[in-house]
Amino acid sequence: AVTFTRRAAEEMRTRLAAALRDPTEADDVSELPETDTLHALALKHWPGEAPVVLSEEGARKAFAAANPSLDAREAARLYDRMELGRETLSMPRELEPLAEHYRQWKKERRLADYTDLPETWLAELRSRNYGAAKPWKHILVDEVQDLSPLQKALVEALTPADGSGFFGIGDPDQSIYGFRGADSGIEDSLRARWPQLRVLGLTESHRSAAAILEAGHDALAGHGACGELSSVTGTSA
Repeated sequence: AVTFTRRAAEEMRTRLAAALRDPTEADDVSELPETDTLHALALKHWPGEAPVVLSEEGARKAFAAANPSLDAREAARLYDRMELGRETLSMPRELEPLAEHYRQWKKERRLADYTDLPETWLAELRSRNYGAAKPWKHILVDEVQDLSPLQKALVEALTPADGSGFFGIGDPDQSIYGFRGADSGIEDSLRARWPQLRVLGLTESHRSAAAILEAGHDALAGHGACGELSSVTGTSA
């Protein structure tokens, strides 16, 4: 079970434990489905000795240190472009030398940034014949609308080739990672990979009153990807 924040992962683990553990037996977390962020799982599966992972600010400083010819403003701008290129699997050619300097700088110091984690795991999956030895037969992805192309490629590589065992939960109207290349049209993208993908629409809201849903519908000008929701909590806000 994959989600985007450590807090959400911990909540999912707690719910799974409550639902699946036998209260008459001793706790055994090894019996529970593995649940974490995609980046944490990638670090667990890092080939060889795990690196020290840089913070976002640390990664920016490392990029500038690896490319000392850039002034601070230019380094910050090009770092953002490079990261978007990595997440969208479309690195601008003119940035490749700077990205290579950065890769070598990290490698020499046994460091990695957050994007290195899914990149490295994906490269491992693509370079070895995992076949039936892939880590899991069933993969649930929470907030699937926030997957970047890199993360989506990793999920696809972890999933059986025919898509069996994949279950994604998401709301394209709540995509918040467009700056990182996340595609709110994830359903069409997944259908292109797995034409037999079955989609179940949830049209009832148990969270918001009708007045809130109507306001949201108006804000989207009737063009919400999931259609109009109906409230089961009542009419008042």
